[in-house]
Amino acid sequence: MRDRRASLIAFIAAVALWAPARAAEMSPAMAKVAAAASAEGSVRVMWGSGVLAGSMGAKMIEEGMNRMFGTTVRVLYVPGDSMPQVGNQIMAEAQAKHAASSDVWLAPTTHVGRAQKAGMLKPVDWQALLPGRVSAPMVEADGGAVRFVSQMAGVTYNTKLLPDPPKTLVGFLAPEFKGKIATTPYAAAFDIMATDDFWGLDKTLDFATKLSAQVSALMRCNESSRIADGEVMALLIDCGGDTAYDMADSGAPVAHYLPRDFLNVRYFYMVVPVNAEHPNAATALIAYMLTPEGQALSWRTWNLDLATFPESHSAKLIADAEAGSGKIKELDVAWWLAHPDAAVALDKVIKIFRSAAH
Repeated sequence: MRDRRASLIAFIAAVALWAPARAAEMSPAMAKVAAAASAEGSVRVMWGSGVLAGSMGAKMIEEGMNRMFGTTVRVLYVPGDSMPQVGNQIMAEAQAKHAASSDVWLAPTTHVGRAQKAGMLKPVDWQALLPGRVSAPMVEADGGAVRFVSQMAGVTYNTKLLPDPPKTLVGFLAPEFKGKIATTPYAAAFDIMATDDFWGLDKTLDFATKLSAQVSALMRCNESSRIADGEVMALLIDCGGDTAYDMADSGAPVAHYLPRDFLNVRYFYMVVPVNAEHPNAATALIAYMLTPEGQALSWRTWNLDLATFPESHSAKLIADAEAGSGKIKELDVAWWLAHPDAAVALDKVIKIFRSAAH
């Protein structure tokens, strides 16, 4: 962690040498938002300490945003629970007509869909703020959400115990993996798998039943240390490779890959809730995180960025996966809204895993 902190501090110091020139390049729309953001004076953000380096990352965002846009905004970080829990809190506050606990909502696709239907997203012309940087497909929910980072669920594994992992999820049903692998107690990504666009419900439930006989542990996606310690060879399906990349950077024998029989990309979005107390400062912060500097900060602190951008690390991961398996399927807000049955399938898989654990 100390090496990572030093690396992040060095990164921010380096970009400080050229970031001030960016203020002169702002679009008229961005200049207007920047002025309004400074008038608001502050912006509250709430997410888990493992997201964007928590309070340290919030300070970096504050410094970078103010240098780039010439703003004078304080970023006030409040530690939060999981993204779904924070999202539920913000939506409950909106329904009660209270100010949002966080002016910026870092939201998964499913919550964006729910919030859109409830009218809880503030529309923003993101393309006008960052012309040439933000493309039309990045903006969803009628302008209420903009894609921030790509997320590709796959397999996290121990590179020493499993130097040549199976290319597919089905490969882990082989007898030699019995009692040596794990899955999550919340059945991460199995709701996607159960849709007709992928395996369908029957095949997914059959796979989940067979997998439950193979696993020796149910572990959360942020428990990659248990894989590094050799408790299990692999975790499938994980929540993306951010934790694995972080541990690998510190020298742990952990890696992440995308199985060929289940390729999909989802997104985390940044949103300004309709009940945000500082909507312009929130908009400026989100715009900063979509710039090359903001995306670099996201990768350095979270090992996630948006594959749409040419400098993206995620774009290479997707290209490598597609080279051996065909086109990866994109799961946006519209896709989720068109598959309401996914939640029902998820509950069934969770019951299978929990029954086997007992």
